[in-house]
Amino acid sequence: MKKFTYTNFEDAFLFANSDDGEAFIKSHYVGETAINRSNGHCISLYKSPEAAALAALSEHSQEDADPERDRFSVDARSCDGELLYAADVGHNDSMTHTDTEGFIFFLKGRNWLDSEWVTDVYDLELSDSSCVPLPLQFDVKYPWTLHEARAIARSADELLRTPNCYYQNARPEVYELEGNQAMLIIFDGSEPKIYGILDEEGILELERKLDRFNLNDIGYADTMYKGLELCYYTSREPDCRTGNYYF
Repeated sequence: MKKFTYTNFEDAFLFANSDDGEAFIKSHYVGETAINRSNGHCISLYKSPEAAALAALSEHSQEDADPERDRFSVDARSCDGELLYAADVGHNDSMTHTDTEGFIFFLKGRNWLDSEWVTDVYDLELSDSSCVPLPLQFDVKYPWTLHEARAIARSADELLRTPNCYYQNARPEVYELEGNQAMLIIFDGSEPKIYGILDEEGILELERKLDRFNLNDIGYADTMYKGLELCYYTSREPDCRTGNYYF
C-alpha cells in the first residue's frame, strides 16, 4: 500500500481515486458516529486527518472538489483520548470548520483544530479489531480505556443477564474474560461511563448477591452498580471536591 504525501491538491484528488488511495483510506477507517441522533445521520471517522480528507475527495468529482470554491468541512472527535477525524466536500453544519485552508491542512496530515472544538464519541460501530486488547485477561499495569472496554463488551458473552431496568440512568452489564475474570461495565444509555474487573471470588459473591433479586426489580441494577466495590480494579475516579466516587 502506497503512503500518501501531499504535494498539491490535484495530485491529492488523483490519489484519493486510485487503488492505492482506496487502500490507504480503508486502512485508516475506524467507523461511523451519529451526528444527529434524531434523524440518524452519521459521519465517517478516520485515524488520520489526511485519510479523512482523501475519503471526502474520493466521494466527489474533481469539479465538485475544486479548492477555488472554498467549500470544505473538517472536524475531529475524541474516543477515549484518541483523536479521530472527519472531512466533507461542501458546507457540513455538523462539522466545526468550513474552509479550504483547514481541508488542505488535513491533506498535509496536520491536526489544526483547537481542542475546545473536539467532542467525545462512544457510539462507533468499530471496524478495527485492534481496539480489543489481547489477551483478554486484565493486567492492572495496563488498564483498558472505556473505548476498549466497550469493544470487548460488543464481542464477549454476557456472564450475568442485563437487567430490564435502570438505576440512576445506569445500565450495568457483566462480561466474561479470560482467566476466571469478568468485566462489569456501567453504561449511561449506550455510553460506557465506568468499568471494573472482578476475579473469580468477586464473580461468585456478586452472583450470590443477585440470587435474591428479580430481573425487573430495581434492586438488581442497584446491586450491580454497587458490585463495583467488589472489583480489584475500577476505572472510576474520586471527585476531587467531595472525595466521593461519581457516575
